[in-house]
Amino acid sequence: MWNFLFGIKQQQLIAPSANSLRTATISQHRRIEHALELPVSIESLADYRQWLARYLGIYQPLEDLLAGFTGWPMLGIPDIQNRARVPALRHDLSALGYIPADMREIEISSPETMPHLETLPAALGSLYVLENSMVNDRAILKDIPRRLGRGCKDACAFYAGHGRHTNARWESLKASINRFAASQPAEFPEVVAGAKATFAAVHLWMLPLTCKPALATIRPNPLPGLRGISEEAMVGLSIQV
Repeated sequence: MWNFLFGIKQQQLIAPSANSLRTATISQHRRIEHALELPVSIESLADYRQWLARYLGIYQPLEDLLAGFTGWPMLGIPDIQNRARVPALRHDLSALGYIPADMREIEISSPETMPHLETLPAALGSLYVLENSMVNDRAILKDIPRRLGRGCKDACAFYAGHGRHTNARWESLKASINRFAASQPAEFPEVVAGAKATFAAVHLWMLPLTCKPALATIRPNPLPGLRGISEEAMVGLSIQV
């Protein structure tokens, strides 16, 4: 629409919401899916063990970071501990033959390569990324047993998400995001920044298991919202935080 009095085209403003958060991050989400190429990247039980161990390396510090925020009940999310997926990862790795000593040898993401989440809104954006992945993991869950056979029968808890509660918890989270966006619109950019930083951190952490190892170079070079990511990698991912 044109404002003929001033000759300026009025821009359509998108109200902050769970949908606008999806719009703001969908390019990163698609980029990760393209890079990881799951489930076709998992061709054997050895591959599967490697992927699950790598996921544990980023999920454990991320979930510990999110659990450290005390304001979740105020956002209508009283069950932050129940949303953790680390127990499922440990269960699956144990089912695939990992013993406690093996678990202790798994590489864990360092603070320098973690998303920089200093506020609860940023943490809310990060939780959105983790929960959103579960909705998409169901397609992988269906394919893994066909691809790997009976050897993974008891090792699919991670990709099962919250089981029968997955959809309900996802809808509950989106409702919480919508309520926050409506009541605190000025702080919604922090939600977006937290989600983008988390997508970036997960992407870079998982890149060593993909066919694009050149982008996996990580060296100290702090950027807004994400610490320790190389400039080359950020340019390659086209991320704006």
